[in-house]
Amino acid sequence: MAEKESALTTKDTKVHEGQTTKNMRTLRALLISICICIALCAAVFGQSRQDADLIVSGGIIVTMDGARTILHDGSVAIKGDAIVAVGPRPEIDGKYKGTQTIDARGRLVLPGFINGHTHVPMTLFRGLHDDVTLNDWLYKYIFPAEAKNVNEEFVRWGTKLAAAEQIRAGVTTFADMYYFEDTIAEETAKATGGRRTAIKKIKKTELSKLARQAPDLPGWVCAPDRSMLARDCIPPPRPGFAHARAIPGR
Repeated sequence: MAEKESALTTKDTKVHEGQTTKNMRTLRALLISICICIALCAAVFGQSRQDADLIVSGGIIVTMDGARTILHDGSVAIKGDAIVAVGPRPEIDGKYKGTQTIDARGRLVLPGFINGHTHVPMTLFRGLHDDVTLNDWLYKYIFPAEAKNVNEEFVRWGTKLAAAEQIRAGVTTFADMYYFEDTIAEETAKATGGRRTAIKKIKKTELSKLARQAPDLPGWVCAPDRSMLARDCIPPPRPGFAHARAIPGR
């Protein structure tokens, strides 16, 4: 009797072990199939997405479109120097894969600022004198300082400083009116990696009109061939001043 029971137990154990082995094989095959599916889906998904150099992801996007749309969880895809797409983050993530991604969660993402009227080299005159009227500030301090200090090297270094400050503040475009505008354009191009700069001569008819409006100050002149505003008249121009240019406002 004991021998018969032992034989039945052994048989049941073998059956149980066989069933366990079969279940393990089935589970292993199922896991392998799932892994293959995931890999294939990832490959297909990756191939369907377009390449982008940079994706700014998850920020509050101020689009400045016609409807002034603001995306509270948006992304921007950039390729080269062009914005190729702006939209909700899931949508952009589904369409583009970026070589680099910036996590912009909790930050504003908006177009660059435009400064429509600048004299960028004058950053070097910052703090020259405070708490006086504009007229005193110009005629008693700024104009004499310009007459004494402004030359091409001054303009070059002032532009370098102004470019760095504007880039840091998010200013991407500025319209400048000062001396040695060729030098300002050159330094701006260097600072922005060769981005576009434009310079334009002011017509002599405009200069003559401005010259007639010049203040009558002893020893101060505004030569008609100087491409500067009348209020910038200083003692007779030094070499290089006649070559100033102005970047058009638009």
